[in-house]
Amino acid sequence: TEDDLAMSLEGIDSYMRSEGIILTEEELKFQRKYGEGNPLGVIFTAQQLQAGKKIGKELFRENSFRFQTRLEKGIITELDSEISDFLMKISILEDFTEALAAIISGNSAINSLIVRILDSGNYLDYKDGIYTIRFQMREALRRKAEKELSEKDIRHLALLAGGYYESRNEDDKALKLYAEYGETERIRDLLIKNSRKNPESGYFIEMRKYYLMLSDEEIRSNIYLMSAMSMLCSMLMDFEKSEYWYNELKEYKNT
Repeated sequence: TEDDLAMSLEGIDSYMRSEGIILTEEELKFQRKYGEGNPLGVIFTAQQLQAGKKIGKELFRENSFRFQTRLEKGIITELDSEISDFLMKISILEDFTEALAAIISGNSAINSLIVRILDSGNYLDYKDGIYTIRFQMREALRRKAEKELSEKDIRHLALLAGGYYESRNEDDKALKLYAEYGETERIRDLLIKNSRKNPESGYFIEMRKYYLMLSDEEIRSNIYLMSAMSMLCSMLMDFEKSEYWYNELKEYKNT
């Protein structure tokens, strides 16, 4: 298996010593944890250390970029075009189900495509009906998407996924996606929908980050948003701001 091929602490130490590099036990553990024992990661690290760099997260980020470039140019380009196109589009998401994959790809026979992807390499993790593109591969695919897909195309994919999440009442996922791709109108609409709910069933605290993103003008434009903000500020112990929005509600009623 892949784990059988991963380099152990002893293997990393042996290779580093062969390159004239002595690492502390802590540095070896860091390399093993973040590089997952991948031989290329070990080679990249040795090269960087010989150039005067130090083990740490900054070095890991640099090595990740090199590794992702290798994936992009040496692996993804060799994949079947249908597979690489699908993976590139779905990479805008953290994870996905078969139903969501069918929506993003427009392919009703998505199961057979996923089987082909699983047969072509170890790019996907699967657990409890959820697929996840492994981190380094996902980042390489996102870089490819930025080059080959227009901003309009990527936003369209995000809206498709957001609509799917909303249909399943996974509003937190929808909001995160809308925020990432600057869909402020969709954020506002979703918060208005949540604001209409009973306080016991609305996710006001959980969504506070997105409520607080709204400008006063945007909040003032909708009675449900004003009500939600008054309640949310009270929950957050900001009674002055809560009273402010309560008074704005009264003023709205008077006019």
